[in-house]
Amino acid sequence: SGQVLYAYSANSNGQLVQVPGGSQPIVGATNISYIGTSANGTYLYVLDNGTNSIFTFTLGGNGLLSAISGGAAANAPNAAGMTALATDSNSKYLFVTNSQSPSLGQSASVIVGYNITPGTGTLSLFNLSPANNTATFGTGATPVCIFEDPSHQYIYTANAGSSDITGAKLQPNTGTLTVLSKGSTFTTVGTPTWCLYSSNTD
Repeated sequence: SGQVLYAYSANSNGQLVQVPGGSQPIVGATNISYIGTSANGTYLYVLDNGTNSIFTFTLGGNGLLSAISGGAAANAPNAAGMTALATDSNSKYLFVTNSQSPSLGQSASVIVGYNITPGTGTLSLFNLSPANNTATFGTGATPVCIFEDPSHQYIYTANAGSSDITGAKLQPNTGTLTVLSKGSTFTTVGTPTWCLYSSNTD
């Protein structure tokens, strides 16, 4: 009957209790694939593969959501199959992984970059990969997660389709990504399904 998000709070024993009124339809969404928040906790993002767009909400103190003005932001024209998201530590940029890039071939997976407008939260595509003059940066096949490392210098994705990790150098002033100096692909043992990183950067 529609796409709905449910809000819960945790009591002192860690038990989850549904927030009153916390059943919120995402109007316009048809196939939600992922939800996540900005690093500063200001915004919640909903990736919808049905419309190939991103819905942005502010988070109320009671756990309820309010849609920002301007509506949903479209995915990059040459990307589809959104799988995960992350912002940089300053919540200036949003990075979204996609399992397909039709203009490059259906099997090509990419990261898409957005500027986050201060104060309003609206998203706008930017030139994520200056070397290729495009809003996308290539990854291994079917990325399942994406994150910024604790030193705030690099972005990584874990790629289930190719059983590897993609790394990229992050330029914090522009949000752009470039390949690592000694190669950006790292083979995994088995098929990755998620990411978890340590705060220890040694």
